[in-house]
Amino acid sequence: MNTLGISKDFIYGALNQHSNGVLTPSKQGRHDKHEKVKETVVQDVRDHINSFAAIDSHYCSARTNKKYLDALLSLAKMYRLYEEADKEHERASIDKYRRIFDEEFNLAFH
Repeated sequence: MNTLGISKDFIYGALNQHSNGVLTPSKQGRHDKHEKVKETVVQDVRDHINSFAAIDSHYCSARTNKKYLDALLSLAKMYRLYEEADKEHERASIDKYRRIFDEEFNLAFH
């Protein structure tokens, strides 16, 4: 163990995966498939984010096309407003809302 720099836990874990002489693949680092979010829900999130007024940066507008939202806003506040907007329809989770905001929009907060 000292030579290889491994712990007892590593050895026990490897032995627990071993069944009938065949080493079974570990699920470590893997996760189950996530349930897909409906496209209508994703579009609702996009529409909600687009409903906020975004302005160009005064200082670095020549170097970037990033737009900025009001300093009084935060992602948590935006999500709260999104949840309150229409409680009858299916809603995206905060994680999905954040992922869409980060990946599809070039926005930041002042």
